[in-house]
Amino acid sequence: MESEAAPRCRDCHYWHPYDLLPFMGECSNPTSIRFKSVVFQDNIAGNCFTERSLESLDFAWCMTCRRTIPVSELPLHPGHELFVDAARLPVEDLYEMTFAGD
Repeated sequence: MESEAAPRCRDCHYWHPYDLLPFMGECSNPTSIRFKSVVFQDNIAGNCFTERSLESLDFAWCMTCRRTIPVSELPLHPGHELFVDAARLPVEDLYEMTFAGD
């Protein structure tokens, strides 16, 4: 029987929820067997679990407000569900996720 106290993927630094299905997300931990896979939030994380840290971020995803916020706005979101890996700079490297008319 699995322990309820075991760390869940939702609480891992490398888990990021999908916008439309927030109970599902993607693992971005390159050392995990679930790397770039769809993972339910309540999966037991296993030995690849990493405590979430909001240090050294440019942006974070605020699940409560359902939007990407710059790190300068973190104090405006106390008690909100915040996730890392929402966006990275330079944005030009994320061209497949941006809208452009050229």
